[in-house]
Amino acid sequence: ESIIQNLIKEHDIRCFFIQNQQPKTVTQNCNIGLSNCGGKYFQVIACDDVMLPDKILNQVILFEILPNDYACIYGDTLKIDEESNIISKETEFERLRRILDRNDMPKGGLKDELSERPFIHAPTVLLRTNVIKAIGGYDKEFWFEDWPMWIKLSYLGYYFQPINEVNVHYRILSTSLDRNRPIQFYTTHINTFKKYRKYLKMKSKGLRNHWLIGLIHLKKYNLFLFFKESLYFLFCTKDFRIRTLFKLVFG
Repeated sequence: ESIIQNLIKEHDIRCFFIQNQQPKTVTQNCNIGLSNCGGKYFQVIACDDVMLPDKILNQVILFEILPNDYACIYGDTLKIDEESNIISKETEFERLRRILDRNDMPKGGLKDELSERPFIHAPTVLLRTNVIKAIGGYDKEFWFEDWPMWIKLSYLGYYFQPINEVNVHYRILSTSLDRNRPIQFYTTHINTFKKYRKYLKMKSKGLRNHWLIGLIHLKKYNLFLFFKESLYFLFCTKDFRIRTLFKLVFG
C-alpha cells in the first residue's frame, strides 16, 4: 500500500486509491470500481498493461455520436514482453480478420460472433457506466470479467462498436493468465456457456470447441466434475459424434 501511495504522490496522479482488506476476485474488484465511478464512461485495465495516449479520448468522441444502445467500444492490441518490447507479428485485429476471413471487425449485437469465440480484449474497451450499472454490474459468480460481460450485454440487447486503432499494449509475463490457467479459468467458460445456453448458438463450431477444451482441462483437476459437466455439454449441444466423444475420453 505504501509503495502505491508514494507512487501516486511522486507523480501527482489524480486518483481515488482503494485498498482491499482481503483479496478480491477480478469481478469483485470491477464492481468496487464501478460503484465508485461517477463518470459517463467506465474503463478497466490491469496494472501491467499499457494504455496508449488518446485511447479514451478517441473512444469518447465515437461514443458521443453513437446511439445510446451502443454500450461497448473495443479496440486493437499489440502484445509486449516484460521489458515492453513489442512481440506481436501482427495486431490482434489483423490476426482475427485473417482467422475469420473478413475485412472488418464485427459490430452490432454480436450474438453469432460471441458464440464462436471470445475476441474482445478487456483493456481496449470503454463502456457506458449507466448501462453497466443498470444491468447489475459484473457477475460475481464468474472468475474473470470480460467475456461473460460481453455476452450479458449482447443478451440484453446492447451493441458493440470497434475502433480500428491499437489503443493498448497487452503485456505477456511468465505469470500471465495466458500461460498459467487455473481451474477457475475453465469453469468460468463452462458456466458462461451454461448460463446463456438458451441465447448462444449451441450448434456453433467455435462454441463447441471452446467448451470441449474447457472440459478436457477440467479433467486434470476434478474427474467427478468432468463427467458431470461432460454429460451437460452433450445434452446441450447434442454433439454425439465419435470424434467429440473420443476427445472427451482421450483428450
